[in-house]
Amino acid sequence: IASTTSSCSSYGCPTTFLLTFKNTFSYNRYWEACTVVHQMHSKWLDVGVALSAFHLQSNKFDRVRPAALGEYPHITTALRERERVDETTLESLQKLLDEDDPVDSLRTRFQKRYSKADVQGMQRHPSLSSKLQPVSASADPAVYARLDGGMDKDHPSLFLQELLHLLSLTSAVALSTLRNDVEGVESPLIQYKPGEPWPPVDPDAQDAQIRKDFYSAEDQCCSGVRQTLRFLFGSSRDEKHRTLYNAARPFRVLGGVSDAEVQLLQSARGPYAKVVLCSMWLQEFITREHLAGSTGKVAPPIVSRMFQFTSDGMIGYNHARKIAFIPFPFPHAQITAFFILVSMVYIPFLMLSYVNNIAFAAILNFFTVLCFAGLYEVSRELENPFVNVPNDLPLNNFQAQFNEALLVLYAGYHPDAWWQTEQELHDSKHSTTSKTAKEIPSPETAPTDAAATAVALSTVTEESIHENPTSPTKDAFQDEENAKRSSLVWAGDEEEARNKWVEEKNAKQEEALEEGRTESS
Repeated sequence: IASTTSSCSSYGCPTTFLLTFKNTFSYNRYWEACTVVHQMHSKWLDVGVALSAFHLQSNKFDRVRPAALGEYPHITTALRERERVDETTLESLQKLLDEDDPVDSLRTRFQKRYSKADVQGMQRHPSLSSKLQPVSASADPAVYARLDGGMDKDHPSLFLQELLHLLSLTSAVALSTLRNDVEGVESPLIQYKPGEPWPPVDPDAQDAQIRKDFYSAEDQCCSGVRQTLRFLFGSSRDEKHRTLYNAARPFRVLGGVSDAEVQLLQSARGPYAKVVLCSMWLQEFITREHLAGSTGKVAPPIVSRMFQFTSDGMIGYNHARKIAFIPFPFPHAQITAFFILVSMVYIPFLMLSYVNNIAFAAILNFFTVLCFAGLYEVSRELENPFVNVPNDLPLNNFQAQFNEALLVLYAGYHPDAWWQTEQELHDSKHSTTSKTAKEIPSPETAPTDAAATAVALSTVTEESIHENPTSPTKDAFQDEENAKRSSLVWAGDEEEARNKWVEEKNAKQEEALEEGRTESS
């Protein structure tokens, strides 16, 4: 018995050690692949987010850009509050979840709620849906919401369109090269359609035709047992068959892919060169647009961070490429496979030596060998998570979610970022009536709220200054403009704002009259 125990230990210890080692490092490779792919997308998405924010500060958006808080540093007592008008209750949520498709039901309810013409109901509900129309006015005299973010949803900025296309293209090419297609074969890239269903994460949920393409023509003529055996021994995963299967699962790119882009990508030799080419296109676009003023007045050192983010994304891609193109060490994989094969022969004799009941020994032998062989096959599936279909990473799903994240950048400014109503903005920008300083209302007829104060003080225009440049109207105009700025508040103490306006107005009028008497004398 002692000799039998020693022989079991002499064989079982190295076998379990090799199998544990291979499973551990195969799992580490799998998890590292997940990590670096998400890191790659995170960095490239940072490029899009930052450049979109910079672009909104360019001259193109001067007419729609919200007022900055830094322009009114004297406003220190206002309270910025938000409220919900139509909140989702537990009862309504339970009712929606009980329906056949809760996701579509929730989306439909959201669109119905926020597409109503009731301005009051839309005032405090931020939304990024491209189907929603801008609010024409607001019941709040100080703050109004624009659900379009100040952007034209039908004709988005060309800068943003090109930026998002290059980011989506770079990601799609990078992910397609990780799947190890046949060298020289065109990368499967097609146009992305916003709002289409997510690519399935579970391979069994894929289209039947796609799953059928996984098997070669020879396998389709074979029995199910033979297909299983060919799959277990890896003979059904040749390079040609894998390329055809990947072609049935193309990556989708925002804006589509042109023939010129495909031709240049095909001329790049090797998968690494293709990704570098896309990265160069992206960085060249950033440089060209920054020099042309598309990033506003953002300082060059800040813009240089975009190149750093692009480089960080390439670091993530190279880490993923390391896993995809460098296999598990061959000697270790071979010695582990050899010991697993020996186990299939050795364990039956071991069970017969310990178990007197032949039937029970056969059952115990089956499950023991199944455990060893199963763990070994699991390690094989995990060691290359980009290639080993159907247990590979859902790269198509990752690309679709990356595209949807990029589409959010079309949203524009925060919906509650505007202070005045649209009518007030229209009056302040398009007023053509020339009025003098004496048309400013007297203290007895002072406006009763902060918003009306701002409109009243804005009636003095520069046109009256040009008509009489020597009159005190110019100084009065400047002073009243300052008073106008000091009177802009979000909400709160209207009485205090009105008193402050009266005091400033009386002081400025007295100064203007005194200057007029001095010039007359």
